[in-house]
Amino acid sequence: MFGAHAITTPEPDHTSVDPSPRSGRWAVTGLVLVLVAAGWFGLQMFGGDESSLASAGCTSATTTTVSMIVAPALADLVDEAVNSLADNGQCIELDVTTATVADVAAAQDEVGEGEEDTLPDLWVPDSPAWQSVLNEADHTGRTLVPALASTPVALASGVSEQAPATWLEVLSSPRLVVSDPLASGASALTMLAPFSEAAEGIGSVSVAQNAIVPVAQAFGAEVAAGQVVNDLTIDTITAGDDHLIPVTEHDLLIARRGNDALRWVVPATGAAVLNFPLVQPQAPSGGISVGSGSLDVAGRTGDRIAAWFTSEEGLAALAGDQLRGADGAPIADAEVVGE
Repeated sequence: MFGAHAITTPEPDHTSVDPSPRSGRWAVTGLVLVLVAAGWFGLQMFGGDESSLASAGCTSATTTTVSMIVAPALADLVDEAVNSLADNGQCIELDVTTATVADVAAAQDEVGEGEEDTLPDLWVPDSPAWQSVLNEADHTGRTLVPALASTPVALASGVSEQAPATWLEVLSSPRLVVSDPLASGASALTMLAPFSEAAEGIGSVSVAQNAIVPVAQAFGAEVAAGQVVNDLTIDTITAGDDHLIPVTEHDLLIARRGNDALRWVVPATGAAVLNFPLVQPQAPSGGISVGSGSLDVAGRTGDRIAAWFTSEEGLAALAGDQLRGADGAPIADAEVVGE
């Protein structure tokens, strides 16, 4: 619940994003990967109880509900951000759900013809594949903030050895263990990193595409056959195991608390960076809603949440959760696996 004074801070510069299929599902030259989703995570309601509404002088008729889906890694932080917002009498209720991009895609796939989509007013995704989810729903994504938080992406292994020269080499290696890119931002970036290398003159786009196809085909075949995918994880990998598992710094640091066999392996071309953007999905139909025009309640709410992440309190909370700020600066006063 937010309460009674207008916000006078300047409007931030928002960027409209036209979703790109290349960043999303593993569809390469006509190959469509069968997706696996784990279902919705638990629903969390912040500031939605009747006593809070009544104390602010709000009723169901005067209250605007803003739905928000948050990546699991940022769920607790968004909870803190929402709880820190001052009451300003705007009678806004946040309905916050914790879910991965894979969960959102699965829910959207179940929407029947003529039914309303399940996309939220605000979204903090954990994989760049969010763009393809919006694209397939005939939506665009207005990026309110490019990154609320960030975390480097490299590889976890059970051995310490010379790192691969490039991400393309990683993608072509039989040692690579990948996950659904909709469910794992680290795996998604592993797929995309060779394209970034190509843009820097290392390899080519065609070579990167050719490397993706067999990886996607193998993954899709396992899913279609109903096999258990990725039995090997950063929690189960043992010392001496030379497999390479895409992983974020955030997940590696947490996993190391229970598995000291983990080693951080970074290709010579550098680590990738996973950003957690704040996105406002928008349908092409137009009209006035909580996310459009002069009554952009969702956008203003998102701005206020984003401001918390740049505050001293927010940055300290990020570091406490082993996440970096939007600028990617190393975590202060904490173990850091690399620049």
